[in-house]
Amino acid sequence: MLFQAIRAIEKQNKSKAYEILVYSSSSKSKVEIFTQVKDRFGIECDHTKVRMVHLAKAGSMRPELYPSFTLLWQIIAYF
Repeated sequence: MLFQAIRAIEKQNKSKAYEILVYSSSSKSKVEIFTQVKDRFGIECDHTKVRMVHLAKAGSMRPELYPSFTLLWQIIAYF
């Protein structure tokens, strides 16, 4: 769904300057991620308009670590 949204933004803003930020805890490169999305889902996006922001603390924010009040605990874990 994320990459469908990115593709929709690209289609609507062909002549405008924009940048999309994607927050991720993945250790894969941006090109690897976009290649995998194309292979798996058939969605082609222009990766040059996307900036990946690595979340260093994302390991402590995994939902399975917090069986209840997941979002609240993830917010607390981030800070």
